[in-house]
Amino acid sequence: RKHDEEQEALLRRKEKELRDQHEKETAAKQQIQAQQEAKAKEALRRKEDAKRLEAAKTEYVAKAQKLVQQLVAVRQSIEPFDNNKAVSKRRLGMKKIIRGKINTLSENAAKIQQVAAEVSQAISEARSEDESIKQALERGDAGYTADMARGKRYLVDLLASNTIQRVQAEGFNGPRGDGFPLANMLAMVSVENKELVPILAAHIYTVCPTAIPTLPVTAPNASEDEFMEGLGMIKGKNGEFESFDRFLTRTEVSELCCTI
Repeated sequence: RKHDEEQEALLRRKEKELRDQHEKETAAKQQIQAQQEAKAKEALRRKEDAKRLEAAKTEYVAKAQKLVQQLVAVRQSIEPFDNNKAVSKRRLGMKKIIRGKINTLSENAAKIQQVAAEVSQAISEARSEDESIKQALERGDAGYTADMARGKRYLVDLLASNTIQRVQAEGFNGPRGDGFPLANMLAMVSVENKELVPILAAHIYTVCPTAIPTLPVTAPNASEDEFMEGLGMIKGKNGEFESFDRFLTRTEVSELCCTI
């Protein structure tokens, strides 16, 4: 009987040793598996971070290209307003503000503030009038069409396009430093009218792709003319491309306006 008890005790010890060994091996395997999973997660996280970092490097290019594409749609949407005889007086008033008041800009700070206030007021009035037209359309009043409620959009685009025309003029940004009063005025206007920023940026990127900034994407077999067009160089009335000095002068002013 004593022998049986000793054998039974020995058997229990061996079973316990086996269980302990199994538990240790299981714990070790679980630890190794956990370490492997942690390493895999860390590798995946680093890979995703690298992707996000790479995407962030070119994200601004995609945004700029999207703005240029959206500008095409915006300009198409205001064509009916531009051709509608019923709002001809509104258009005339807007042109007087944009082309007339901005012509009076100078390096005088008070003058810049005055012009900025008048332009902002014109945008505010256009927004208010558009809202009144929308309400009239909802009531079903006669004599109104949906395109007549795009005056503010038309005015903001007119301001941006007129700015581009100015900065591309031969005599712009001479000894008087025309770019600084204009950029200052636009910055003031954009504080109260956030919609100006993407529209102006889109106009700038359209005429000056290097303002994005990014190198032009051309085919490997692109001609010299295609490459120059990709840079944003423009042709004169004689069909010849502008000089490189002229190109630099014009695009520097565009970039100045872009920084506002």
